Amino acid sequence: MTNFKDLGVNTPSPSLKGDKIETRDVLDTEVTVCDYSIVDSKFTDKGNGKCLRLQLKVEDKDRVLFTGSGVLMDMVEQIPKNKLPFTTKIIKRNRRFEFT
Repeated sequence: MTNFKDLGVNTPSPSLKGDKIETRDVLDTEVTVCDYSIVDSKFTDKGNGKCLRLQLKVEDKDRVLFTGSGVLMDMVEQIPKNKLPFTTKIIKRNRRFEFT
């Protein structure tokens, strides 16, 4: 019989910690981005079909933010993982969200 450890199954990435927070709740507020991932969105008919999952610290509390913002995805992908965590603000410029 095959042993589970011989099957080559990878451990899933650690789950996100903290309560979900909406983008509008952190606009123009300093946050710390601790980690991020970009995954397929369950809303495939909107935007680029991707979802940015941000692990944040807001006022020393763990929070999770989910967004389909292509601009935030493009910006965060330019940051090497070894530069995490970093502090920033999410602002709304015209009709899009950006890190500052």
